[in-house]
Amino acid sequence: LHPAFEDWVEPLDTVTLRPDDLDPSFMVYRLGPVANLPEEDERAVFGQSEPALTLLGSRWLTGQVQAGETGELLQVWRVDDATAVGPVQAAIGGTDVILFTHIIDQWGYIVAQQDRVDAPSTSWRTGDLVVQVHRITLPPWLAQGIYTVVVGVYDRASQQPLPVLGEEGRWDATRAKVDSLNIIP
Repeated sequence: LHPAFEDWVEPLDTVTLRPDDLDPSFMVYRLGPVANLPEEDERAVFGQSEPALTLLGSRWLTGQVQAGETGELLQVWRVDDATAVGPVQAAIGGTDVILFTHIIDQWGYIVAQQDRVDAPSTSWRTGDLVVQVHRITLPPWLAQGIYTVVVGVYDRASQQPLPVLGEEGRWDATRAKVDSLNIIP
């Protein structure tokens, strides 16, 4: 469990698997209140025409980062409609989407990114919270300065992004702007 989650969860039980499993046990937690989320009008809502997924909030756990080091962006998403986050993939019987974080330079180029999802969308249910940390290693050649950071979601098979609804939190039609990242010398 990432240290950023320690204040949000209560350990419930340890589940023991077979002794020869790669991880022979895992911990089950109860998620409590998630603190320090932005006001409703500051959130970014993604969907085709109705809300499917809402970025409730994000924050850098690492503040300032040097080029060549790794920054950590905590993200909290709410599943508004599990059936609308992406097309249903027949082979897996559900959606298969990826959450992404892009770090953008002053010319609009992606200089670093992480695309992944810690809780596969095939098991998402409406009302679920998806909380994860994107660890992004910055290139060693990156110049110091303030970099734009955007997040979003796309379908793994088609690579099609889920659009941002409305103007709030919007950077472009498919990515929402979050807190900038300060690259220090």
